[in-house]
Amino acid sequence: MTAPVQGSTSQPRIVAGRYRLGDLLGRGAMGAVWQAEDSVLRRPVAVKEVLLPHGLSPKDRAVACERTLREARSIARLAHPNVVTLFDVLDEDGRPWVVMELVPARSLAQVVREDGPLPPGQVAVIGLAVLGALEAAHAAGITHRDVKPGNILIAVDGRVKLTDFGIARSVEDSALTSTGLLLGSPSYIAPEVVRGESAGPAADLFGLGATLYATVEGRPPFRGDDPISTLNKVASSPPDPYRLAGPLIPVVEGLLRKSPADRLTAAEGRRMLREITGADGGAATVPVPGRAAGPPSSPPAGYGGQPGYAAPPGPGTPGHGGTPPWPPRPGPPSAPRHRYSPSPSPSPAQPYDVGRPAATRWKAGVAAIGVGLCVLLILGGAILLKGVFGGAGGPAGSGAGNGSHASGPALSAAYRTFTDPRGTYTVSVPQGWVAEPGQRGVVDVQDPADSGRFLRFISDRSGRDPLAVLRSEEPGFAKRYPSYTKISLGVVDFRGFDAADWEFTFVKDGVTKHVLYRTFRVDRRRYGIYLSAPDPQFAAVRQHFDAAAASFTPQPG
Repeated sequence: MTAPVQGSTSQPRIVAGRYRLGDLLGRGAMGAVWQAEDSVLRRPVAVKEVLLPHGLSPKDRAVACERTLREARSIARLAHPNVVTLFDVLDEDGRPWVVMELVPARSLAQVVREDGPLPPGQVAVIGLAVLGALEAAHAAGITHRDVKPGNILIAVDGRVKLTDFGIARSVEDSALTSTGLLLGSPSYIAPEVVRGESAGPAADLFGLGATLYATVEGRPPFRGDDPISTLNKVASSPPDPYRLAGPLIPVVEGLLRKSPADRLTAAEGRRMLREITGADGGAATVPVPGRAAGPPSSPPAGYGGQPGYAAPPGPGTPGHGGTPPWPPRPGPPSAPRHRYSPSPSPSPAQPYDVGRPAATRWKAGVAAIGVGLCVLLILGGAILLKGVFGGAGGPAGSGAGNGSHASGPALSAAYRTFTDPRGTYTVSVPQGWVAEPGQRGVVDVQDPADSGRFLRFISDRSGRDPLAVLRSEEPGFAKRYPSYTKISLGVVDFRGFDAADWEFTFVKDGVTKHVLYRTFRVDRRRYGIYLSAPDPQFAAVRQHFDAAAASFTPQPG
């Protein structure tokens, strides 16, 4: 459970007697991040509370906390211009916290989602910068384990920063590495990790290859109907056909090879990227000529699987040559751009189409998957791949790699698939919970053993902005329930959709209720996922919300 931020009745929290928490920048299953002030050095920072998986025993929780702190201390030793700097590591209230630099930036996932795919030349520059950061980490014995567009920041002055080593670990720290957990985002997890093998530097290079693909193509390289089928494709299928990658195709294909022994090395990847850019990367910036400086029209929404560390730039933010590369969003967030200008001189041997197909955002996919959820829906600390992969030998069963649902039932016996009576979505809900369709697209799925615990799903054609919806509902709710206390309300990155979360508590009939409400927009339809439980029980059933969010599948039409 996250610590409350400033709400209607609470005071700003101070962590370690030094860091005054401000706005919640974002949250996901792996953590929550606040913009904060270091009261000692009087500088803005980002403070992240690392959330440990639900259901851990006290002993396992202590081990996980200690492992996280050791990982953070290892990462703090990194000094590289393309790595977000970690300032401090804390253990407060039995939970690990990390303090890092606050970067005025958008994530690469946001850039692609809002501005469209990037030209191969720019993607190659980004690739060189991330590769430099990874080489520094690998030299220090650290694997990132979650390289994806959501964990790469593009600063307002053009700097490229790799961030969120939240599930990284020191190679030498294997004694404190928990077993049975596979973390990450499905399209970016290396095949050897999917098969249960260890994640080494080659796994990070696979994540880099998938990131380059997603950035230039505007969609992940492997896409299934659910996380398990996506992992099947990662393990046994080639990436989706290329449309825009052009000169990047050889390096991307080399990084996405299934066997880590066959994969390009960092040195080989650098050489191939330099052939495209004519530069060595270093502290790379990403120039986009002719774009005017200016702050984003709204605070960044966080990125990828994890909450965002980015903050809107203030006055006097330095530019790179006076021309920050990532401009204010072109119009309202709901109006995506469908074309971009190519970088100069693409390889004549491999021309690329500069037009973005006019497909819907839902069908086209996006560069980031998930909201930092554990992709395999960790339930009770067990990894949910045993019914899909037969140990380290590779995929089992004829459905592997073809996108079929053959492995779906293996997801967990604790869940079943619920289909909206109006056919607008499918979602995984706990076995035994009873669905009660209501009015205007609302369905409650309730625990029959405890009427105070339920999931609510909402589907309507309003198409309204998710954050605006929640902000409009909050005042009326607070008026009806004077006990209302806001924990957080803001934009989140959720599978590339426009999305916002509202978390709060209130007292009803003498019972303190804890609610997490996520609403998001897909094409012209708005959806909602709402979990309510008595506050002492909320942590125990939060996994049901995560399972619903990861499995929620809007249906076309």
